[in-house]
Formats: sequence, structure tokens, C-alpha cells
Amino acid sequence: MIKNLQILRAIAALSVVFFHCEFENIKVGQFGVDIFFVISGFIISFVLHKKQSSFLPKRFIRVVPMYYLFTLTQVAIWLIYPDIFKSVYVSVSALIKSLLFIPYSVGDSGPTIIVTGK
Repeated sequence: MIKNLQILRAIAALSVVFFHCEFENIKVGQFGVDIFFVISGFIISFVLHKKQSSFLPKRFIRVVPMYYLFTLTQVAIWLIYPDIFKSVYVSVSALIKSLLFIPYSVGDSGPTIIVTGK
């Protein structure tokens, strides 16, 4: 059951990625965010119910390296093709704040990769 939900969560996450890139004009990105967080909340509560003691360290080890990889990849793509992104502002301070999970906003743009809703 959890694997099927993970697949649906991946599809929702991809819809958000396509929404933020101009090369595809897909308008389901915001709906994808809602679906992603509902499924994530269920999975977290399901997993927490079973193993509370090691949840946060394992989650940190699993999420942070991927977040850094995708943030740096997005910045690299932005440096090469800045026109494909609708709402991404990249600067050294924005990158540092993104990597340190410090919330900020510059106009309509926030962290390089936004991990929470507005």
C-alpha cells in the first residue's frame, strides 16, 4: 500500500516541477503540492507510529543530501538556461539561505527550491 502511495506522491511532485518550468505549460502544479503534502503527512504518521526513535535522523540523512543535490542542480541549470524558470531568483545569498533552510523572499521568489507552501 505504501509503495502505491509513494508512486502517487512522485507523480504529484513531478507535476510541481513541470509547473515551475516554462518549457511545459502544465497548470496542475498547485494541485500537485496539495496531493504531495496530504500523502506525505499520512506516510509520516504511519511510519512514526511504528518507529519513533530513529525517524528524524534517518529522515535528515535521506532528505538533506537530495535537497542539496537538487538545489545545486537547479542553480546550475539556471546559470545555463535562466529563461526556462518562471519564479526562481538566484544569488549567492539566496543559495546560502536555501542550503541552510533559512526562509526568505525576493519579490515573488523564495528559496531556490521551495520545500513548503506559501
